[in-house]
Amino acid sequence: MIRFVFLILLMSSLSFAKVKMLKDNYSYALFDLHSKKLITSHNVDTPMVLASVSKLFTMHYALSQLGGDFQFKTRVYFDGKIENGVAKGKLYLVGSGDPYLVVPNLISLIQQLKSAGIKKLKGEFFYDDTNLSFTSRLSSLGLEDQPDNPSMGALNLEFNRFKVWGRGQKIHPPLKSIKLQSKNKSSNGLKFDFQSEKKTETWQVNKKEDLRFIEDLPVRNSSVFTAEFFRFLCLRHGLELPTAMSGKLGKKAKLMATHSSLPVSRLAYLGLEYSNNLIAETLLKTAAKQQSQKILSSEKSSKLMHEWLMKTLEKVNWKHSSFKNGSGLTLDNQVNAQTMVEYLKALDQKQYDKQSFLSLLSINAHSGGLAKRLRSPQHAYRVHGKTGSLYYVSNLAGYLIANSGKKYAFAIMMTDKSKREQLSTKNSPENNKLRANSKRWFSSSIKEQDNLLIEWISKY
Repeated sequence: MIRFVFLILLMSSLSFAKVKMLKDNYSYALFDLHSKKLITSHNVDTPMVLASVSKLFTMHYALSQLGGDFQFKTRVYFDGKIENGVAKGKLYLVGSGDPYLVVPNLISLIQQLKSAGIKKLKGEFFYDDTNLSFTSRLSSLGLEDQPDNPSMGALNLEFNRFKVWGRGQKIHPPLKSIKLQSKNKSSNGLKFDFQSEKKTETWQVNKKEDLRFIEDLPVRNSSVFTAEFFRFLCLRHGLELPTAMSGKLGKKAKLMATHSSLPVSRLAYLGLEYSNNLIAETLLKTAAKQQSQKILSSEKSSKLMHEWLMKTLEKVNWKHSSFKNGSGLTLDNQVNAQTMVEYLKALDQKQYDKQSFLSLLSINAHSGGLAKRLRSPQHAYRVHGKTGSLYYVSNLAGYLIANSGKKYAFAIMMTDKSKREQLSTKNSPENNKLRANSKRWFSSSIKEQDNLLIEWISKY
C-alpha cells in the first residue's frame, strides 16, 4: 500500500487541515501581474488534471470565435397548407445547439404556432438535429447515471435531464421515449443502470440502492427527448402532433416560429458560474464549427481549440498541455500550474464586447463555486476564480487581490493520483467506498487551498 506523507503548503504559524498526498500530487503558482514575476510555486512543470477549470479555456475560445452577441436559434418550419386550424403537411423542429433551452421557450414556440392558426397537424412531425454533432454521453468518465453527463446535440432541453419520482417508480415528464425497469438488486452505488437506446430509452432501477424520492437522470438521446417533450407540451396546450421522426428540413418549408437563446456572453458567465458541462461542450463545438466551417466532434473541436490557443497566445508555454473536451469531464484535459498562470496573465486585460475575463468568474464569499469560500470580512471579494473537481481532484485558478492592492494570477491543483487511477477501473465495492470517502478528502483540500489563499492575501 502506498505510504502517504503530509502535504505542507503553509507557514508553520498557520493551522491547516492534513491532506495525505505525495509531493507530486499537488501543484501551485502565484504570479505577480505588476512585476510580471512568479512569486511562489511548487511542481509548476507537472501536468495536472484540469477538471472544470478547463472551462476557462473553452469560454475564452467561444467568446473569441462567436462574439458575445451570438445567439442560438430554435425554429419551427412548416411545409403545407393550413385549413380551418388543421395543418396539412410536414412540421419541422430545428435546433442549432442552444444549451439553455427550457420548457417556457418551447411554450413560446407553441403559442407562435397557435397564433398562426394551427390547432392540429395532419401530416408528419420531424426533428432536425443536423446542425451540430450528436453524442450520447459527454464523457465516458464515471457512473452511467450522472445527471451532469448527458447526451448533447443540436436539440437540447432542460440540460438534457429528466426526473424519476417516487424512488424509481415514475418518469417526469411521462414520455413514451423513456421507460423504467425495476430490479431488486444493488450495484455498488449505481442507482440507475442504462439498458438500451433503440426505439425507447430504457433504465434499470436498482431498488436496493439508496434512492431519493426525486432523482435526476441524464438523457441519452437529447434530440428524441426534446422533440417528444415538445409534442407533450403541444398536446397540453391544445395542439395535436403525431409522434416525432428524424428528418432533415425540407427546402420549401417556411419559418413559423423562432426562439433566440441568451447571448454567448451570458451563457459563458452561467457556464462558469454553475460549471455546466452541457453549456461548455455546446459552446466548444459551435465555436469550432464557426472557425472551421465544419461540424466536428468534441475531441476534434478540442484539438482545434488547442491549436488556436497555441497560435494566438504564443507567449504561453503549451508544451505539456492537452485537451479532449471543453467541460473538463475527463482525465485527459491537463496543464501545469505554470501554463495556467501564464494563460491567466495573457487574458488579464482581455475584453469581450467591453466585458473583462475576470468579470466572468465566481467571487469568493459571493457567487458560484466560491460563494462559501473565505467569507470573513477581511478576505471577501478578493478572489475571482474557477473551481474544478472530480473524485479526488480539487483545483482553483483565477485572480487574487492581496492586501497590498496588487493583483495576482494563481493556480492551485490537487489530485490523489492513486485513488483517481483506481476509480478509472470497473465499478466495484472498493470503488464505491472510495467515492463515499472522497467528501472528506475534498473538504480537506478546500481548507488547504483557502489557507494558502489567506497566506498570499496577507503576505503579498
